[in-house]
Amino acid sequence: MEEKIRILYAEDDPVVAELNRDMLERAGYAVDVVYNGEDAWEKYRQTDYHLLLLDIIMPGKSGFELLRAVRAENMAMPVVIYSSVCGSEAVAKALDMGADEYIRKECEPPEVLARLKVIVRHMKGTLVYILSARTHFSYSGYILTVNGKEIILTPSEAKLLKHLCENRNTVVSKSFLCEKLWGIDTPGKARTIDNYMVKLRKYLKFDKSLQIITSYGEGYALMTRGDK
Repeated sequence: MEEKIRILYAEDDPVVAELNRDMLERAGYAVDVVYNGEDAWEKYRQTDYHLLLLDIIMPGKSGFELLRAVRAENMAMPVVIYSSVCGSEAVAKALDMGADEYIRKECEPPEVLARLKVIVRHMKGTLVYILSARTHFSYSGYILTVNGKEIILTPSEAKLLKHLCENRNTVVSKSFLCEKLWGIDTPGKARTIDNYMVKLRKYLKFDKSLQIITSYGEGYALMTRGDK
């Protein structure tokens, strides 16, 4: 069964939030709702999401402030502004700051869902690594396909697998992977890398021609059958 797209939805109106959560979950998304900008930022930093859906006017941090903070460290994360602020100036500002889409709250649910589907389609891009006859990986779409089964990776899992694919059969150091994901290398981050590797191994275990090996004290390598 295909894993769901995970959305972080920041909205300060609880009634609107619950109505839209229901709409999104019925459409097949997994949704976490937060009710202010500070909680949204903390949740974003602690959890891997595939898409952010942000109101503009919220306590703590505004949607614009969140967008600016996210883009300062991650240019690839899809961000959609969903707001009752309808002026063209606000739309232009959001898009100029790096939002992928601006949806007005006056839009009917079918249009909201259709616009989100466009964003999801854009995630499913053409940068594909053919790892074996049974396994390929679309980095742009965060989609790992093993024996015909699609697994939607988190952004962090996808970034790690991309670096392993680009350096196939070669050990990639933990410090390199930490710096690529977070810009820093600390013992805590290195342990997080270990946890991600456990998940990637679980995804790949059904293709016996592929293996992620650990080079103790050094890092990890994605190996194909016959490689030592």
